[in-house]
Amino acid sequence: MESVTAERLAELKQLAEEIRDNTVCPSSRAAYVNSYSRFICWVLQNHSPRIHPAFADRVGTVSGLSEKQLRARIKPLLTRKNDEPPLHFDNLDPEVFQTWLLTLRKADGSALSYSALNTHRAGLFNLYRDYGRKMDSDMENELKQFFKGIKRELAVTQARGVGNVKYERFRKSLQRLLMDEQVAAELKRQGLHADDLGTHSMRKGAATYCASGSTACPSSTAVHLRAGWSLGGVQNTYLRYEAAGDMHVGRTVTGLPSGSHEFAILPPHFEQQDEWVYRGVVMVFRGIPEQLVFVGEYCLASLVYHIPFLRRHLPLCHPLYETALFQDSELLVKLSDRVRCGFSGPTSSIKATGVPPHVAILGKMKAVQDMGVSTIQKLDDVRREIVNDIVRELEERAIGAKTVTFEGLHDALRSCLREAGIQNQINTNNPSESHHGIEANTAEEITPLPTFFWAGGFRRVPPGFAFPECSVAHLWVLWRCGHAEKKFPHCTYSKAQTCLTEKIRSDSVIFGIS
Repeated sequence: MESVTAERLAELKQLAEEIRDNTVCPSSRAAYVNSYSRFICWVLQNHSPRIHPAFADRVGTVSGLSEKQLRARIKPLLTRKNDEPPLHFDNLDPEVFQTWLLTLRKADGSALSYSALNTHRAGLFNLYRDYGRKMDSDMENELKQFFKGIKRELAVTQARGVGNVKYERFRKSLQRLLMDEQVAAELKRQGLHADDLGTHSMRKGAATYCASGSTACPSSTAVHLRAGWSLGGVQNTYLRYEAAGDMHVGRTVTGLPSGSHEFAILPPHFEQQDEWVYRGVVMVFRGIPEQLVFVGEYCLASLVYHIPFLRRHLPLCHPLYETALFQDSELLVKLSDRVRCGFSGPTSSIKATGVPPHVAILGKMKAVQDMGVSTIQKLDDVRREIVNDIVRELEERAIGAKTVTFEGLHDALRSCLREAGIQNQINTNNPSESHHGIEANTAEEITPLPTFFWAGGFRRVPPGFAFPECSVAHLWVLWRCGHAEKKFPHCTYSKAQTCLTEKIRSDSVIFGIS
C-alpha cells in the first residue's frame, strides 16, 4: 500500500470532518447550536457543578450578566475543535434537561409546541455527538418516556380547546362566567357542573343546534364544512339521520295536529324555578339524583298541569290523592300558579323544536286572524259610540231649538203624572223604580210588576182578569203575595172596579177587595 504523507493525511481528515458535517444541514445545525447554548447558560446559572471546570474558566465571571449577554459569551466557545467539553456528560441527569424544557416559553408567554420541544431534544443529541460522546440508554429511554407524556398532555389540552393564548383567555373567561352564582345554580338544576363545559363543547353544541329545532335545517354537509370536520367522527353522533327527525316524530306521536299552529305548542313547564319548584320535585321524586332534577321539573309540571283532568276522571278514592303532593294544598297552589303551557314568545325560557316551517307560517296567520277579529270588534264599538254621540248631539240641539224629542216627551209625561198624583201610586206599586240606584241587600231579587191602562185608568191586572178556581187558602196567598211568575200583584192593591164582570166584582167584595 502506498504511504500517505502528513500533509495528505491532514487533508483527508478535514474531508472526513466535512462529510460528517454534511449529515446536518446548516440551518438545522444553527438551530441545534442555539438550543444547547441556551441549555448550557441555564445549567451554568442553576446547576453550576455540572459545568466542566475548564469550560467555566474560559467563560469567566458571569455575575451581572443578562441571559442574552451570557449566551453571546458562551456560544462562540461551543466548537467541536476544543477538546474540553462544556458539561460533565456522565453526571448529567435527564431531570435537569426536562426541568429546563418546562421553563421555556414563547415571546407571548405561551408554552412551546411539541415540535419546538422535540427540536431542543434533537439539539441535546447533537451536543453529545459534536463532542464525541454517546448518550447512555437509561437517559435516552427516560427522555423518550418524558416526550410521550408531553405529547399526550398537549393532545388532551388541544382537545379541550386550550393550548394557545387566545384559547386560554377565552377558557378562563368562560369558566368565570360558569362559576357565577346564578349560572352555577342553573347548571346544578340541570345536573351539570362548570367543569363539564368548555370551549371543546361549543363547536359540537353549535352543530347540534344547527341540525335541530326545525325540519328545514342546513344540510349536514354545510354544517361539516363550517365546523371543519370529516364525516367519520361526528356523523350520527352530533348530527342525526334526518334534520330534527326524532323531535318531529315526538310531537306527532303525542297527538298534536300537524296541520295547525298548535303543533308548535310547548310542553307544560314552570315559568320560574324557585324553592317551591325544587321543594315539589324533591317531595314527589324522593331520592332523585341531582343530575335528574331538571328532568323531574318537567315531569312534575306535566302532573300539576293535568290535575284538573285527573280530578274529573279519577274517583275520589284513587291512591293518587293520598300522595304528599295532594296533601300539601299550599304547595299545590304555588305550583299551579307557576306552571305554563302555551306557545314560545320573546320572554319564554324554552323554545319549540322539531317544528316544520309551515307551522310557523300558520302561527303568523293565526295571529293576523286574531288581530283582524279584534279590529272588527273595536270598529263595531266605535261605530256604536259614534252613533250615540251623534244622537246625543242632535237631541241637545233639538232641545235648544224647542223641538219635541224623546227625552223631552218622557220628562213632560212624568211631570203630568206627578201633578195628577198618579206618580206617587206608581212609585209605591213599583219599589224597584222608586228606589232606583239603591243597592238591594236582600238575597231575593224583587221582580217589578207591570201596570196596564184600560177602561180609562191604570190597572194592576190585564184586561179580562179573573180569579182562578182554587181554595180559600190559595186565594189568601194571592191576596197577600200575588203570583210573581204570572205577574199578578197582591190583591190588596187592587179595587173591585179592576174586574170587568159583575160576578168578579162581587167576588172581590166578598174577599174585602175594594
